[in-house]
Amino acid sequence: MINQKKLLNTLLFISGLIVSLFSIFGQVASADSLLFGQGKKPLGNQLAQRRRPPRPPIPGGSDLYQDLVNQAKKENPLTTRGVRLCPLSPGVVGINDTFSDRPLFLWKGGNIERIELRRPGGEEILWEQIVPSGESKVIYEATPLEIGQTYQWSLFNSANDYVTFIFRIMGETERREVASQLAEIEKLLKQQNATPEQIAVAKAEYFAEKRLWSDALREIYSVENPSPALTKTAQAINNQLCRNSI
Repeated sequence: MINQKKLLNTLLFISGLIVSLFSIFGQVASADSLLFGQGKKPLGNQLAQRRRPPRPPIPGGSDLYQDLVNQAKKENPLTTRGVRLCPLSPGVVGINDTFSDRPLFLWKGGNIERIELRRPGGEEILWEQIVPSGESKVIYEATPLEIGQTYQWSLFNSANDYVTFIFRIMGETERREVASQLAEIEKLLKQQNATPEQIAVAKAEYFAEKRLWSDALREIYSVENPSPALTKTAQAINNQLCRNSI
């Protein structure tokens, strides 16, 4: 004969277990409902979303060529200083720091024949370059300039008239941060099969947003075989910045 007391205890235990399981399932369902009801996403998706760049780089519909020209419009136009020319880089437009330790020397007009580089107030010529007739840019390709140091550069014309400007190579801490962001830009664009020109334009726009125009212009003028769009952009930036000078 079945022991009724034991049977009753067994049934009560099973009943309690079922109630506990339903309670647990109910709490889980309630939590899921609250999570998705508030429009939240799983943690993995949230992390992926945070790592996503704030704007889609090219290619992807964003006209960074025009963005560069628009950034130039925010700068005050340059004025003529001493000679009939408009120096642009390095250290003339925007912030006088440069990321590159091999900067671009760029100007418009003036019939320049020579560039000299010195320490501020110093007599020793650290570097000089004869400028070919009709040329208006030179990329410094000698020994890299010293991190965190300030330099003075001068442009001379045929009459030995000159203009002088000061620029500084960015300090090590700032350079590390900028280098990291540039690497991320390049990585994202290479994943999208971007061309070298598209990568250069994206980096130039990054520099322009930080008012590091010496580096923005260097990116633009370092592109081999530039497209008509990039050539037009470079000319538009020069005209915009030099509209009160030449």
